[in-house]
Amino acid sequence: MSRIVISYFISKKKDTHRTIRRERERERQRVIAPGPLPQIAYLLLSSTEIFSIIMSYLRPAIAINGIMMLLWSPFLFFRHLHIISKIEGRTAAARKTKFDVMIWRITGLWVAFVGVTCLFVTDVPTGFWSSRVRDFSPEALHVTWSPIAFLIVITHTIETWCEYDAGCLSGAKGNMMLGGLSLVALLLPYVT
Repeated sequence: MSRIVISYFISKKKDTHRTIRRERERERQRVIAPGPLPQIAYLLLSSTEIFSIIMSYLRPAIAINGIMMLLWSPFLFFRHLHIISKIEGRTAAARKTKFDVMIWRITGLWVAFVGVTCLFVTDVPTGFWSSRVRDFSPEALHVTWSPIAFLIVITHTIETWCEYDAGCLSGAKGNMMLGGLSLVALLLPYVT
């Protein structure tokens, strides 16, 4: 009798493992890959693993953008005349009015705001924002990373075009680098 009971539980355990394996296989087959080449690789990953891979590229790209923007903003706010004199010459910088100075300073404030926003949504440095803001959950902001990275790409692209149109493409190096970094972070999970 004991042999029958033991063999029954062993067969039940095997059935349970088979069921679990079947469910995992069905879950893998439900995951749709974004492109034709990496479909095989994506079939081996669950949807949460794919989400994790995408997020692992976006966080550093957005954080680097935030750090660079935050570092650049004081130059726009305080050293704008120096920037103008390097590009247009000292006489052009001397002819700037208070209105021109106001535009540069407002731009510097907005660049700082974008930088802090990028650092906030990625919680960089790790735990800095989440430990200071009540009811803040860094995981809740993961859904904003893709749209923010996309907006960063679009904004840097338009800004690069504006600088090209003004004949000052040398000033667009930072925009090309930061926009390109965000674009790579958006596309890399779909190409690898």
